[in-house]
Amino acid sequence: MTEQKTRQRSDMHRINQEENSKYRGFLGFSIFILVAVAFFMGTIMNPGFMKNQIAKDSNIEVVNNAVNARFDSFANYLGSDKDSDKNLLNSTQTLPIANELLDYTLGFHWFKTDTSELAKDIQKLLVQKIDDDSSTEAKSVQKLINKSEFTAQYAVASGFDLDTVLKFANAVTLGWIIGGAIILLAALMIISVILRLKHYFGPREIIHNFFGSSMWAGAFLIGIFGIISILPSVMNVERVFGQTAGLMLEVGSGIFLELVIVGVGLFIVSVIPFNLSTTK
Repeated sequence: MTEQKTRQRSDMHRINQEENSKYRGFLGFSIFILVAVAFFMGTIMNPGFMKNQIAKDSNIEVVNNAVNARFDSFANYLGSDKDSDKNLLNSTQTLPIANELLDYTLGFHWFKTDTSELAKDIQKLLVQKIDDDSSTEAKSVQKLINKSEFTAQYAVASGFDLDTVLKFANAVTLGWIIGGAIILLAALMIISVILRLKHYFGPREIIHNFFGSSMWAGAFLIGIFGIISILPSVMNVERVFGQTAGLMLEVGSGIFLELVIVGVGLFIVSVIPFNLSTTK
Protein backbone atom coordinates (compact mmCIF):
# COMPACT_ATOMS: atom_id res chain seq x y z
CA MET A 1 0.00 0.00 0.00
CA THR A 2 2.78 2.38 0.94
CA GLU A 3 4.66 1.46 -2.25
CA GLN A 4 1.54 2.19 -4.33
CA LYS A 5 1.14 5.65 -2.75
CA THR A 6 4.81 6.39 -3.39
CA ARG A 7 4.39 5.36 -7.04
CA GLN A 8 1.29 7.59 -7.35
CA ARG A 9 3.20 10.57 -5.93
CA SER A 10 6.05 9.85 -8.36
CA ASP A 11 3.63 9.70 -11.29
CA MET A 12 2.04 12.98 -10.20
CA HIS A 13 5.47 14.59 -9.96
CA ARG A 14 6.38 13.30 -13.42
CA ILE A 15 3.16 14.64 -14.92
CA ASN A 16 3.79 18.03 -13.32
CA GLN A 17 7.30 18.05 -14.75
CA GLU A 18 5.90 17.36 -18.23
CA GLU A 19 3.35 20.13 -17.83
CA ASN A 20 6.06 22.42 -16.49
CA SER A 21 8.14 21.86 -19.64
CA LYS A 22 5.13 22.80 -21.76
CA TYR A 23 4.49 25.91 -19.67
CA ARG A 24 8.12 26.97 -20.00
CA GLY A 25 7.84 26.47 -23.75
CA PHE A 26 4.72 28.66 -23.86
CA LEU A 27 6.45 31.28 -21.73
CA GLY A 28 9.59 31.31 -23.88
CA PHE A 29 7.59 31.58 -27.12
CA SER A 30 5.35 34.33 -25.70
CA ILE A 31 8.33 36.38 -24.45
CA PHE A 32 10.09 35.96 -27.82
CA ILE A 33 7.00 37.11 -29.75
CA LEU A 34 6.31 39.99 -27.35
CA VAL A 35 9.86 41.38 -27.55
CA ALA A 36 10.26 40.88 -31.32
CA VAL A 37 6.90 42.38 -32.34
CA ALA A 38 7.20 45.32 -29.92
CA PHE A 39 10.71 46.00 -31.22
CA PHE A 40 9.58 45.99 -34.85
CA MET A 41 6.63 48.26 -34.15
CA GLY A 42 8.91 50.70 -32.35
CA THR A 43 11.61 50.70 -35.03
CA ILE A 44 10.89 49.49 -38.57
CA MET A 45 7.24 50.59 -38.43
CA ASN A 46 8.16 53.95 -36.86
CA PRO A 47 8.79 56.72 -39.47
CA GLY A 48 10.83 58.86 -37.07
CA PHE A 49 13.20 56.01 -36.26
CA MET A 50 13.55 54.97 -39.91
CA LYS A 51 14.32 58.54 -41.01
CA ASN A 52 17.29 58.54 -38.64
CA GLN A 53 18.25 55.09 -39.88
CA ILE A 54 18.35 55.96 -43.60
CA ALA A 55 20.34 59.12 -42.87
CA LYS A 56 23.25 57.04 -41.54
CA ASP A 57 26.35 56.86 -43.73
CA SER A 58 26.00 53.08 -44.05
CA ASN A 59 22.56 53.47 -45.66
CA ILE A 60 22.98 56.61 -47.77
CA GLU A 61 24.16 54.72 -50.86
CA VAL A 62 21.31 52.21 -50.63
CA VAL A 63 18.75 55.04 -50.37
CA ASN A 64 20.37 57.01 -53.20
CA ASN A 65 20.29 54.02 -55.53
CA ALA A 66 16.68 53.17 -54.67
CA VAL A 67 15.35 56.73 -55.13
CA ASN A 68 17.41 57.30 -58.27
CA ALA A 69 16.06 54.09 -59.82
CA ARG A 70 12.55 55.47 -59.39
CA PHE A 71 13.60 58.93 -60.53
CA ASP A 72 15.03 57.40 -63.72
CA SER A 73 11.71 55.69 -64.37
CA PHE A 74 9.90 58.96 -63.69
CA ALA A 75 12.20 60.79 -66.14
CA ASN A 76 11.42 58.19 -68.81
CA TYR A 77 7.68 58.71 -68.31
CA LEU A 78 8.25 62.44 -68.83
CA GLY A 79 10.18 61.75 -72.02
CA SER A 80 13.62 62.76 -70.79
CA ASP A 81 16.66 60.93 -72.17
CA LYS A 82 19.36 59.68 -69.81
CA ASP A 83 22.84 59.60 -71.28
CA SER A 84 24.70 57.95 -68.37
CA ASP A 85 24.27 55.28 -65.72
CA LYS A 86 25.27 57.61 -62.89
CA ASN A 87 22.82 58.71 -60.20
CA LEU A 88 21.10 61.93 -61.22
CA LEU A 89 20.17 62.98 -57.68
CA ASN A 90 22.45 63.34 -54.65
CA SER A 91 21.66 62.62 -51.01
CA THR A 92 20.38 66.15 -50.30
CA GLN A 93 17.71 65.46 -52.92
CA THR A 94 17.00 61.77 -52.35
CA LEU A 95 16.66 61.86 -48.55
CA PRO A 96 13.70 64.30 -48.50
CA ILE A 97 11.92 62.11 -51.07
CA ALA A 98 12.66 58.99 -49.02
CA ASN A 99 11.34 60.78 -45.92
CA GLU A 100 8.08 61.59 -47.72
CA LEU A 101 7.69 57.94 -48.67
CA LEU A 102 8.38 56.88 -45.06
CA ASP A 103 5.86 59.37 -43.67
CA TYR A 104 3.25 58.03 -46.09
CA THR A 105 3.82 54.33 -45.47
CA LEU A 106 4.96 53.99 -41.85
CA GLY A 107 3.43 54.99 -38.52
CA PHE A 108 -0.11 54.29 -37.37
CA HIS A 109 -2.68 55.44 -39.90
CA TRP A 110 -5.91 54.12 -41.32
CA PHE A 111 -6.09 52.36 -44.70
CA LYS A 112 -5.22 54.66 -47.59
CA THR A 113 -6.92 54.87 -50.98
CA ASP A 114 -5.18 57.78 -52.71
CA THR A 115 -1.60 58.81 -53.58
CA SER A 116 -2.29 62.11 -55.36
CA GLU A 117 -1.10 64.25 -52.43
CA LEU A 118 2.06 62.16 -52.11
CA ALA A 119 2.70 62.61 -55.86
CA LYS A 120 2.28 66.38 -55.48
CA ASP A 121 4.67 66.48 -52.51
CA ILE A 122 7.35 64.52 -54.40
CA GLN A 123 6.85 66.75 -57.42
CA LYS A 124 7.32 69.87 -55.27
CA LEU A 125 10.48 68.42 -53.72
CA LEU A 126 11.96 67.74 -57.14
CA VAL A 127 11.31 71.33 -58.21
CA GLN A 128 12.72 72.74 -54.95
CA LYS A 129 15.74 70.48 -54.43
CA ILE A 130 17.12 70.35 -57.98
CA ASP A 131 19.35 73.43 -58.12
CA ASP A 132 22.26 74.86 -60.10
CA ASP A 133 24.66 72.32 -58.60
CA SER A 134 22.56 69.40 -59.83
CA SER A 135 23.38 67.30 -62.88
CA THR A 136 22.43 68.58 -66.33
CA GLU A 137 19.99 65.71 -66.79
CA ALA A 138 18.31 66.40 -63.44
CA LYS A 139 17.84 70.04 -64.41
CA SER A 140 16.36 69.01 -67.77
CA VAL A 141 13.83 66.87 -65.89
CA GLN A 142 13.02 69.84 -63.65
CA LYS A 143 12.25 71.93 -66.75
CA LEU A 144 9.90 69.24 -68.01
CA ILE A 145 8.14 69.24 -64.62
CA ASN A 146 7.65 73.00 -64.74
CA LYS A 147 6.52 72.82 -68.35
CA SER A 148 3.72 70.34 -67.64
CA GLU A 149 2.93 70.07 -63.93
CA PHE A 150 -0.27 68.07 -64.43
CA THR A 151 1.44 65.46 -66.61
CA ALA A 152 4.38 65.37 -64.20
CA GLN A 153 2.07 64.39 -61.32
CA TYR A 154 0.94 61.28 -63.20
CA ALA A 155 4.53 60.57 -64.21
CA VAL A 156 5.52 60.69 -60.52
CA ALA A 157 2.76 58.21 -59.67
CA SER A 158 3.96 55.84 -62.40
CA GLY A 159 7.71 56.39 -62.16
CA PHE A 160 7.85 56.14 -58.36
CA ASP A 161 5.44 53.19 -58.44
CA LEU A 162 3.07 54.80 -55.94
CA ASP A 163 0.53 51.99 -56.36
CA THR A 164 3.04 49.65 -54.70
CA VAL A 165 3.74 52.32 -52.06
CA LEU A 166 -0.01 52.50 -51.37
CA LYS A 167 -0.22 48.72 -50.95
CA PHE A 168 2.78 48.76 -48.63
CA ALA A 169 1.22 51.56 -46.54
CA ASN A 170 -1.95 49.51 -46.13
CA ALA A 171 0.11 46.44 -45.28
CA VAL A 172 1.76 48.49 -42.51
CA THR A 173 -1.67 49.49 -41.19
CA LEU A 174 -2.65 45.83 -41.12
CA GLY A 175 0.68 45.10 -39.43
CA TRP A 176 -0.10 47.60 -36.65
CA ILE A 177 -3.49 46.00 -36.02
CA ILE A 178 -2.16 42.44 -36.06
CA GLY A 179 0.97 43.42 -34.10
CA GLY A 180 -1.09 45.07 -31.38
CA ALA A 181 -3.30 41.99 -31.13
CA ILE A 182 -0.25 39.71 -30.97
CA ILE A 183 1.35 41.77 -28.18
CA LEU A 184 -1.91 41.67 -26.20
CA LEU A 185 -2.29 37.91 -26.67
CA ALA A 186 1.36 37.28 -25.78
CA ALA A 187 1.01 39.35 -22.59
CA LEU A 188 -2.18 37.48 -21.67
CA MET A 189 -0.44 34.17 -22.36
CA ILE A 190 2.43 35.08 -20.03
CA ILE A 191 0.04 36.14 -17.26
CA SER A 192 -2.09 33.02 -17.76
CA VAL A 193 0.90 30.66 -17.55
CA ILE A 194 2.24 32.38 -14.42
CA LEU A 195 -1.16 32.11 -12.74
CA ARG A 196 -1.33 28.46 -13.74
CA LEU A 197 2.13 27.77 -12.31
CA LYS A 198 1.00 29.16 -8.96
CA HIS A 199 -1.06 26.00 -8.51
CA TYR A 200 2.11 23.91 -8.65
CA PHE A 201 5.02 26.03 -7.44
CA GLY A 202 6.00 28.74 -5.01
CA PRO A 203 7.41 32.16 -5.96
CA ARG A 204 11.01 30.90 -6.15
CA GLU A 205 10.18 28.12 -8.64
CA ILE A 206 8.00 30.46 -10.72
CA ILE A 207 10.85 33.00 -10.95
CA HIS A 208 13.17 30.16 -11.96
CA ASN A 209 10.81 29.00 -14.71
CA PHE A 210 10.13 32.52 -15.98
CA PHE A 211 13.76 33.55 -16.35
CA GLY A 212 14.69 30.14 -17.75
CA SER A 213 12.09 30.76 -20.46
CA SER A 214 13.33 34.30 -21.10
CA MET A 215 16.85 32.91 -21.56
CA TRP A 216 15.52 30.67 -24.34
CA ALA A 217 13.69 33.66 -25.84
CA GLY A 218 16.93 35.64 -25.83
CA ALA A 219 18.78 32.76 -27.48
CA PHE A 220 16.19 32.57 -30.26
CA LEU A 221 16.38 36.34 -30.82
CA ILE A 222 20.15 36.04 -31.20
CA GLY A 223 20.00 33.08 -33.58
CA ILE A 224 17.08 34.04 -35.84
CA PHE A 225 17.78 37.74 -36.27
CA GLY A 226 21.53 37.20 -36.42
CA ILE A 227 20.92 35.14 -39.56
CA ILE A 228 18.47 37.70 -41.03
CA SER A 229 20.94 40.55 -40.43
CA ILE A 230 23.61 38.93 -42.62
CA LEU A 231 21.27 38.09 -45.54
CA PRO A 232 22.04 41.34 -47.46
CA SER A 233 25.74 40.42 -47.28
CA VAL A 234 25.33 36.95 -48.79
CA MET A 235 22.56 37.43 -51.39
CA ASN A 236 20.77 39.97 -53.56
CA VAL A 237 17.77 40.51 -51.28
CA GLU A 238 15.98 42.83 -53.72
CA ARG A 239 16.01 40.11 -56.38
CA VAL A 240 14.93 37.38 -53.96
CA PHE A 241 12.32 39.25 -51.88
CA GLY A 242 11.31 42.06 -54.25
CA GLN A 243 12.43 45.69 -54.39
CA THR A 244 10.45 47.07 -51.43
CA ALA A 245 11.04 44.16 -49.04
CA GLY A 246 14.65 43.85 -50.20
CA LEU A 247 15.28 47.54 -49.56
CA MET A 248 13.80 47.21 -46.07
CA LEU A 249 16.10 44.25 -45.39
CA GLU A 250 19.15 46.19 -46.57
CA VAL A 251 18.35 49.28 -44.54
CA GLY A 252 17.08 47.17 -41.64
CA SER A 253 20.14 44.92 -41.34
CA GLY A 254 21.55 47.27 -38.71
CA ILE A 255 18.20 47.20 -36.87
CA PHE A 256 18.24 43.40 -36.83
CA LEU A 257 21.70 43.55 -35.28
CA GLU A 258 20.28 45.81 -32.59
CA LEU A 259 17.61 43.17 -31.95
CA VAL A 260 20.39 40.60 -31.59
CA ILE A 261 21.91 42.89 -28.94
CA VAL A 262 18.51 43.01 -27.23
CA GLY A 263 18.53 39.21 -27.25
CA VAL A 264 21.99 39.15 -25.70
CA GLY A 265 20.86 41.62 -23.04
CA LEU A 266 17.73 39.59 -22.30
CA PHE A 267 19.79 36.42 -21.97
CA ILE A 268 22.38 38.00 -19.65
CA VAL A 269 19.75 39.72 -17.48
CA SER A 270 17.88 36.41 -17.13
CA VAL A 271 20.92 34.34 -16.15
CA ILE A 272 21.41 35.94 -12.71
CA PRO A 273 17.85 35.49 -11.31
CA PHE A 274 17.65 32.06 -12.99
CA ASN A 275 20.74 30.87 -11.12
CA LEU A 276 19.79 32.56 -7.84
CA SER A 277 16.36 30.91 -7.87
CA THR A 278 17.68 27.43 -8.61
CA THR A 279 16.15 24.87 -6.30
CA LYS A 280 18.07 21.77 -5.21
